[in-house]
Amino acid sequence: MRAFVSRLGTLSGKPIMLKDHLSRLTLSIISRIVLGKKYFSESKHETSIVTLEEFQEMLDERMKALKKKVDRFYDHVFDEHKAKKERVKHFVPKDMVDLLLQLSDDPDLDVRLTYEGVKGFTQCPILF
Repeated sequence: MRAFVSRLGTLSGKPIMLKDHLSRLTLSIISRIVLGKKYFSESKHETSIVTLEEFQEMLDERMKALKKKVDRFYDHVFDEHKAKKERVKHFVPKDMVDLLLQLSDDPDLDVRLTYEGVKGFTQCPILF
């Protein structure tokens, strides 16, 4: 946290991408909590097994592979729910997916619920 505040202080008066700095801080904290220490270097003056960029790249690649699997899973789940809805004349939603898919088909909503939105709402309870 001290390094984060110090780094922001040195950039005072200049435009910065706060997202990048918060991402670096978050990776550092998670690394220390999960692994016991920070295994990546943030500057050329530090020595470590990987650079911050390499560490971020490893996480990004893992997330891309995971996203493909999660998307395939949700495609299957949503297809099942849509097929069940089509078989029933007077369909009544039985679970969260049924309800969200029904909302996503509603043309009268002021804010459109997309497929990605339905996926996001259903992932939260499962992942936690």
